Amino acid sequence: DGDPPVFCKAIDDCGSSAHCCLGVCTKARCVTTLAGSGFVGAPDAPAAKACVNGVQGMIGDGRGNVLFTELSPLGVALRLLNIGPTAIGPVAPASVGRLAGGRFGCLPGPALSAEMKAPKGLARDEAGNVFIADQLCGVIWKLSADYSTLSVLVGARGELRVQDGVGDKARFLSLQGLAYGSGTLFASELDAHRIRRVDLATLSVTTIAGTGVAGTIDGPVATAQLQSPGGLALTKTGDLLFGQWQNGAIRRVIAPGQADAVVMTHAAMVGEQTALTTLALRPDDELYFHSWGVGLRQLALPGLMVITVLPFQGRLAEAYDPSTPGSLWLGGWLQPPTPGSGANTIAKLDLVTKLVTRVAGQPGVLGVGDGPAPSATFAIREGGGLAVDGAGRVWLAETAAMRVRRIERDGTVSSFGSGEWIERPGTASTAGFVSPAAVGALGDDLFVVARAGSFRVSRIDAKGVVAQLGTSCLSPTICARASVWAGLVGDAAGNLYLPSLDRVELSVGTIVPAPAIIRIGKLGAGPASHFAGSGAVGCVDGKGGSFSEPRGLARAADGTLYVADSVCGVRSVSPDGTTLATVNPLRALGVALLSPTSRTLIVSTVDHTLQSIDLDSGTASPFAGDARSSLDDHFRDGDAASARFWSPTNLASDGTSVFVLDAQNGRVRVVFP
Repeated sequence: DGDPPVFCKAIDDCGSSAHCCLGVCTKARCVTTLAGSGFVGAPDAPAAKACVNGVQGMIGDGRGNVLFTELSPLGVALRLLNIGPTAIGPVAPASVGRLAGGRFGCLPGPALSAEMKAPKGLARDEAGNVFIADQLCGVIWKLSADYSTLSVLVGARGELRVQDGVGDKARFLSLQGLAYGSGTLFASELDAHRIRRVDLATLSVTTIAGTGVAGTIDGPVATAQLQSPGGLALTKTGDLLFGQWQNGAIRRVIAPGQADAVVMTHAAMVGEQTALTTLALRPDDELYFHSWGVGLRQLALPGLMVITVLPFQGRLAEAYDPSTPGSLWLGGWLQPPTPGSGANTIAKLDLVTKLVTRVAGQPGVLGVGDGPAPSATFAIREGGGLAVDGAGRVWLAETAAMRVRRIERDGTVSSFGSGEWIERPGTASTAGFVSPAAVGALGDDLFVVARAGSFRVSRIDAKGVVAQLGTSCLSPTICARASVWAGLVGDAAGNLYLPSLDRVELSVGTIVPAPAIIRIGKLGAGPASHFAGSGAVGCVDGKGGSFSEPRGLARAADGTLYVADSVCGVRSVSPDGTTLATVNPLRALGVALLSPTSRTLIVSTVDHTLQSIDLDSGTASPFAGDARSSLDDHFRDGDAASARFWSPTNLASDGTSVFVLDAQNGRVRVVFP
């Protein structure tokens, strides 16, 4: 019956004649996960040590604890701060833990294995069921009162538009805030400029305010205009309060859902951004809300005067829980505007003394999970670079998490960078990166280029020490900004090559499209200069040709650069940078050569597959992946042809295998040819 299977754990366990795929040594082309659980963001932890990746929705559970959603792409879960002495569902005492979701997708089922895309506002009924507005799935989820099951309440997964109807016949666009009262759920739609009503007895969804045209016009609901409605709250009389995120205001729908309903404005804060996802209304009709860049505000209804309770401290969510009547919960935004602020924390505000006490989170620190391959977490859905060093280790620039991650050959993941928004040299735990976008290995060193802050180029040496070098700025006032999913390669002369989509004009703060390849000399110390591409947006070949969206990058032994242009296709750049050519029109995000002398280019495409391009003929053939990835089936390891990726982006090679940044699946995977 043939030889018995040889079992393995790491990619190098099978020697040079085979490779480890799904725990078995094989010679067949296959795909396996190198690292990543697929979960996004920070792991569960005791409250004082937990990381909170930017609070969006927030609601008390009536027992002194608080449920919250985090800002995507750093969190796609419903989490709970359990301050009590006993476990609540899967969350340990005095801890922050995940209640539902955590992987990117739109999949109902058992709560801890379900998937959400962009959970925002929260509401809770008398029975303890929790409702979650999911902006990108286009549904309102229902989490059962025992926290065991996540199901679709209304809406259809992945169908984003406005349509009234019953149950799964209703459609939503840009769901944001939620409010519950007396068997009825209200939902705001940020970009659709509407508020919807859900009758929980019949699951009928109707539009109760907003015409779809942005504006701040009071009057009957049939003609009143709303502009980016966000946080919602119900008054004792059944009126609906809502905040306007754009062109800030606190407004009211009187008799919502009734034929004679009208919209009125309590307070206008023209030019401010107000109440993105939450409003906190106390029984005495004191309303609390945030104004971005100003602080926590208070409006005593039915009055019109707004006062600032707390100056802005990096917080963007608030919740009132009747079980703690003398305080408010405050949720922190992603990054601190000032040192020591409340960003990335959950805190309590004493409404009498106005003292704020941090309960969970680490100020200004974003969280990810290091450790063994199956438990590591990544936040790579909206950007990240990939490279392999001379020792065969994989490096990942994690743009959203402000870190550079290193993956050993056995899949163990570690971090470089503190997770703070700061540029700082140092060791793995003390260094700081601001939006690191691209990584590339040259000799024993790894180079990192940021796409924000001062657009810093950093180096991580063989001892793990981080040094700051030059920048990607072309002049004191103009900086080339690394592309999302940017590649980074180097040459023997010590030049680094970086794809850039646009340039930031520092003097006026504007971003101007200028797709090009930038060259940074002296091993990242600079200066940076324009290397290839006219700077105009287009798909023009020849001398002075142009790019549209250059992203992935590979360099051949003869100096030719290969560029993944996600609009124009796979392009080549002559060694002197003067001439562009289209190798194949496949819309690609990443490129890799198995070796510098290889005549085969592997590319990741926008249809969730990898293709192999013969550089002599320009023809493409399947390499790995099944293009039929869907919301219900988007991750599979195993045989290369049937494996499933979900937005494979950057690629890198160790000379034998191809490593894949599988963005929406939240994993780094490897294809053995």
